[in-house]
Amino acid sequence: ASWDRLTEQFNCPVCLDLPNDPVTIPCGHSYCMACIKDYWSKDDPNGVYSCPQCRQTFCPRPSLSRNTMLAEAVDQLRRGIPRSVVSRSIKLKTQKRLPSSAVQCDLCQGEQKAAVKTCLVCMSSYCENHLKPHQTTKALKEHELIVPTANLADKICTQHKYLQEFFCRQCKVFICWLCTSNQHKGHESVSTKAERWSSTFWETRWTFMSAEKPRSSITKRMIDFLSLSLVDSVNFTFDPNSAHRRLLLSEGNTKATLQGEMVPYADTPQRFDGWTQVMCGTPLHSQRSYWEVEWRGRGSSVGVAYGSLSRKGSDARAGLGYNAQSWTLELSDSCCCALHDNQKRDIPVTYSPRLGVFVDLNTGTLSFYGVAESLTPLHTFRANFTQPLYAVFGVGSGLGVGLDFLESNILE
Repeated sequence: ASWDRLTEQFNCPVCLDLPNDPVTIPCGHSYCMACIKDYWSKDDPNGVYSCPQCRQTFCPRPSLSRNTMLAEAVDQLRRGIPRSVVSRSIKLKTQKRLPSSAVQCDLCQGEQKAAVKTCLVCMSSYCENHLKPHQTTKALKEHELIVPTANLADKICTQHKYLQEFFCRQCKVFICWLCTSNQHKGHESVSTKAERWSSTFWETRWTFMSAEKPRSSITKRMIDFLSLSLVDSVNFTFDPNSAHRRLLLSEGNTKATLQGEMVPYADTPQRFDGWTQVMCGTPLHSQRSYWEVEWRGRGSSVGVAYGSLSRKGSDARAGLGYNAQSWTLELSDSCCCALHDNQKRDIPVTYSPRLGVFVDLNTGTLSFYGVAESLTPLHTFRANFTQPLYAVFGVGSGLGVGLDFLESNILE
């Protein structure tokens, strides 16, 4: 009986047997490759494909890749390896998938999960499950939560006990908000985000250019890049008239959350009615722009598109990245891929809850970065952008996305 219970959790929901050549579809459910292909062949005339278990629909048809971890577990079960050994093997492999850049939850025992928030009052970081008390308990709701931050104690001002959110360029030290009006008053100070972006991107740019250009070209391009000044003077928000009716906008239209129920938005020509997407209200107005996005859940898309992107229907014309009018990074809790004009490229990164997006209209580049203690390059598109670009976001399955904009302007 214990063997039956163990194997049932791995069974293909279609043939009810241990899966052959197992694959996992975007909603997270797994099947035999042949079973799901046969099931989806019946959906071909409609062009809309669904999960046999949860009935979530997909358009266009998702690409299928072998789930190597599940395949190894099934193979071990078939060879009669004890279930305790199989469970331990899966646990260890799952733990390895947590990247070094992720901040670990301080309360997880055994299997470590990535933190989604850090509490400045508790001085601890929490995964989605352990964060729930801060979302439901009245006293804990008052605590200040920030993006996951490692080694938090080292980032607290020793004098004032506040988070060091600024960098004094004159003294070359990180400081808190109170320091800016006391011993560092009158000094040139910038946000830690701006300082991190400036220094890290310079190093990344140097690495990229060293492999491409002679040293004389590198020097000139780096001098050009140093003429940038990052400022916190942006006012980009989601356009409520474009939000799909299952997306609830909040926090001043900077957060989009997927809902089970439809939100009673008015009918507008700009509204997405098929894909659960939302577009920002104004185009990128600087030649070089940078913003950061937090996402949670099992699937989100972050990218840019022309204003001419179709808003109606569930076909590829309106899907972010599935047409020539849009460029995106698709994310889930287990994979990541770059997508443009329905051409997909897998990115070898498993979890990046905060993304940085950099657009340089002068050079025709769109770059994505994983944001943690430093910026990790994920993918760069190169294109001739012929129309104004808008930031666009999709929430396919999960909690939502939130904006945090920084823009850059060239100083004359």
